[in-house]
Parts: sequence; C-alpha cells; structure tokens
Amino acid sequence: MTRRVAIVWNPSKTDQDALISGLDEALNGSDARAGTPAPEVSWWETSEDDPGGDATRRAVEWDPDLVVVAGGDGTVRAVAEHLAGIDAPV
Repeated sequence: MTRRVAIVWNPSKTDQDALISGLDEALNGSDARAGTPAPEVSWWETSEDDPGGDATRRAVEWDPDLVVVAGGDGTVRAVAEHLAGIDAPV
C-alpha cells in the first residue's frame, strides 16, 4: 500500500489546483478503493534555478513510497536523472 506520495511539480507548466483536483479524484473516486486510507501527499515545487534535482532530493528525504512528476519534459528529465543517481526505493 502506498502511504506517502511526493509530488515534484513545475508551477510554470501546470496549475497546482488542477493537480490537487485530479489527485483527489484519483485517490477518492473509485469504489475499488473504498475503505482504503488515502496516502499522505507532499508537494515539492521546482524553480527556474532548480528544474527538479533539489526538489527531488528534498522529496526523497521525506521518505515517500512514490514520486510523481508534473511539469514539462525538462522537469521529468531532471527528476529522473536525480532518482537514477541515488539509492532510494522509490
């Protein structure tokens, strides 16, 4: 069971309110998940100076079970590169 979800997101590419709405629907919208507690979610924002590496490092320090990336291809690449370079079970 996923108990902690870290979301690394790029605010210049996507709206956090839209992401929250979609996440709430995904976590709570299915009868198949009825009775299953929703995971704890944390948000890690990227910046122009940091396209995702530092945000990912901080997110992984939070000890999530799952990392979700929301942004453009540069954000996805930066997060993937960071995750590929560390020994973390996410």
